Amino acid sequence: MKQLNRSFKVIVCLLVILASIGLGTFAQAEAPVNTSLPAPINEIFPDGPLAQVIATKLGKSTTDAVTAADLNAITSISSAEGNSKGITNLEGIQNLHNISTLNLSSNNISDIQPLSGLINLGQLILVGNHISDARPLAPLTNIYSARFDSQTITLPTRVKTAPLTLDLTGVITGYTGGIPSINSISNGGIYSTPNITWGSLTNQTAVTFRFQQTVGSTTGLFQGTVTQPLTDPDDVPIGAIDAVFPDAALAQVIATKLGKNVTDTVSQNELNTITTLTAMNQGISSLVGMHYLKAVGDLNLTGNNIADVTPLSGLTQLYKLYLVDNHISDISPLAGLTGLSIFRFDSQKFTLPTMDTIDPLSVAMMDITGMDGSKLSPDTISNGGVFISPNITWTGLTTQTKVTYTFSQHIVIGDNSGDFHGTITVPLIPDTTPPVIAADTNHTYNQGETVSPSQFLTDIEATTDDGSAVTSDFATVVDLNVAGDYTVTLQSADTAGNEAVPVTVIVQVVDTIAPIITANSPITYDAEQNINEATFFHDISAKTDDGSLITSDFDTAVNFKIPGTYTVLLQASDASGNAAAPVPVVVNIVSSAVPVISANSEVTYKQYSDISASQFLVDDHAVATNDGVVSSDFAKVVNLDAVGDYTVTLGAVNSLGNSALPVQVIVHVTAADIEPAISPTKSHAKSGANSIQTQVAKQSLAKEQRLPATGDASQHSLIFGWIILASGILLLRKN
Repeated sequence: MKQLNRSFKVIVCLLVILASIGLGTFAQAEAPVNTSLPAPINEIFPDGPLAQVIATKLGKSTTDAVTAADLNAITSISSAEGNSKGITNLEGIQNLHNISTLNLSSNNISDIQPLSGLINLGQLILVGNHISDARPLAPLTNIYSARFDSQTITLPTRVKTAPLTLDLTGVITGYTGGIPSINSISNGGIYSTPNITWGSLTNQTAVTFRFQQTVGSTTGLFQGTVTQPLTDPDDVPIGAIDAVFPDAALAQVIATKLGKNVTDTVSQNELNTITTLTAMNQGISSLVGMHYLKAVGDLNLTGNNIADVTPLSGLTQLYKLYLVDNHISDISPLAGLTGLSIFRFDSQKFTLPTMDTIDPLSVAMMDITGMDGSKLSPDTISNGGVFISPNITWTGLTTQTKVTYTFSQHIVIGDNSGDFHGTITVPLIPDTTPPVIAADTNHTYNQGETVSPSQFLTDIEATTDDGSAVTSDFATVVDLNVAGDYTVTLQSADTAGNEAVPVTVIVQVVDTIAPIITANSPITYDAEQNINEATFFHDISAKTDDGSLITSDFDTAVNFKIPGTYTVLLQASDASGNAAAPVPVVVNIVSSAVPVISANSEVTYKQYSDISASQFLVDDHAVATNDGVVSSDFAKVVNLDAVGDYTVTLGAVNSLGNSALPVQVIVHVTAADIEPAISPTKSHAKSGANSIQTQVAKQSLAKEQRLPATGDASQHSLIFGWIILASGILLLRKN
């Protein structure tokens, strides 16, 4: 607890010490030495008059160096020493730490911030300066005698408005930071914190008011008069002449009229002094800024390069206006100038971009707008030109260097009239350039085709770069009935007579008609003949309609050693590669020789065998040469049911009807191995139906013939028997 009390006492002591420092009374200062010192007086005090006051006080010159001790030795500056010296800036005075009396009346001081740290000041006289902010006086609590009255403050000029409101925030600031008391407001101004408002102001060039505030406990007042200069809106500089009038030529005309340089500023009131202006042939292109010439009544701008007259539209004081010989295409902005009594808008001139002379030449009509806003049509057109909206077209131009057309509108303003008139020129370059032909370098036609010269030009896509017509000698140099290559020459000339460089085109006439083959068919040859292809072609009268060579597959398709029917294909191609439709020819190969039969001389069959006539021929190995077909009377002469020898006659005939010499074969029918089981009841061996005995015998014979020729059946039975025997033994053993 005691420790806390001790700490509390220490804190209280520190606060007392700090308070003593803050409220300290005059004491001989051992001020801290400014680290920038020593230094010349005029560096410490940059304001010349103040530097001189300090130098005089110290008995030095302004360029002499001083120390902090030198400055601390200054304790007063009397009225004789400091008043009316032209002092503006107090910078550096903060280094006079021991000064107690300071008189700086009737100077030009506005900022007293450097005084705020001079706490030893007891007497401070600042009468008749320009101080608007007294807050730096607040820390100077030791002052006992002071005067801050008769301050005069002039604010920056403002444009006169109605009402005019002045916000005093930051304009006048008392030593406590607020706005001092406001009184004596001129011209009926009314103060309502923080604004003073004036109503209707007419010819006043300034308004004023006074302020007043007691500074601390002294009898001194912070008091003065504030003046707000005013200017008429028309007196406010609009800008430099060359900025108001961007066209250099026009800016120079205006500057000369006002007796100024183009870089000088100009006000509306100054421009209002211009009531007449003549600027002929000055090279003026733009009228921007002319709307400021509100008082001009007589304006002559003849012979310039003016295109846009819009800036003149509000100059209602104009009674005389000359705009002759310019480039005006739209006069309608001047429709509101009803006070014009003398005016000329004629002789407008326009030059369009240069064009090449072509035929026809077509140019879009320039957009011309009359006083009433209507679009004007051409009035006259040179060289027989024709206007069909929106174009003017000339034909037949050759060596002309230009064409022109005009426009015109009669204008009436009040009792006065005039014309808006002009000429448009189109410069021309005479055509000396020949056309250039473009076309395919070659083209092919079929022999016999019908093609006109114009179709030929279309086929090869013949054109020129300027549209000139192309001609050729196609009709005289090309024969479409004869295949071959022909050279055709293309030519062209434009309307100015310029001839193109000739161009050649190769025309190929080709044969595309295939040959046609004719021949006789069929044709017959004997086998074993020696016929070649040439003979074959001769024999069938083979030929083509154009003599093209015929080929065939005769050598590979026909075999003369084998009688039969063959097809030979005739083909042909002409010199152009056109292939004929193939033609088939039938070739018959026949044998004209007599067939020769060969066969066995005898054949033996068992009684009751079932043998057909064809089987007999096979068994007998009967064949015939020369395409002969062998036949026999076997079925008629042989009775297989009866034992005996029979004579069978073989014959043969080929496809040509040639017969072979007959050949006889003996057929032996031998007795069967078994007898029939039943004897026939009647003896008729050859009847329409075989006897039962014969049938049974045949069946037995057939069965016999179906049995194997060896003992295969007995062997199979023996194997089967052994299997049964083995099975039985196994069964007995199980039992």
